[in-house]
Amino acid sequence: MRNQHLFGGGNQSRLLFCFLTLLWMSLIFLFSSQPGEESTEVSTWVGRGIGRIFVPGFQDAAPSAQEAWALQIDFYVRKGAHFSVYLVLGMLLTASFLTFRPAAQLRTRILIPFALGVLYAASDEFHQLFVPGRSGQVRDVCIDSSGVMIGILLLTLVLHCARRLRRTC
Repeated sequence: MRNQHLFGGGNQSRLLFCFLTLLWMSLIFLFSSQPGEESTEVSTWVGRGIGRIFVPGFQDAAPSAQEAWALQIDFYVRKGAHFSVYLVLGMLLTASFLTFRPAAQLRTRILIPFALGVLYAASDEFHQLFVPGRSGQVRDVCIDSSGVMIGILLLTLVLHCARRLRRTC
């Protein structure tokens, strides 16, 4: 049995996964379109949320101390967001690809979605060159590309395990 049973090559599956992929790419584009100041506000808001959940006594700290802590982890929040959203993109690109070529060789299943993800990451960073307060970073393309690859590999592993489970049932 091949993956076509999980991601059937039918038009409904194709439309669904292509729609979800394009929707996710649009969300990435919208986040990348935020001016630098607005983007920093979002990431420090996330940082404060992390502090409230994981740092004992965070809520009792002065607001200035909370803000300082959130700014201290801002780099990691931003890079973690890069990795995470591109991990999901890698999974969606792979799922979309499999609706068109369910019997493709493993190498092709990995390389085509990866190439598309890297191209999108590079174009996203190029786009940020034109957004006030933002910059395009080669490092971010590398982080995004890593997320894409891990997403592809995770989905490939899940599909492989699902296929093996189906054989034993």
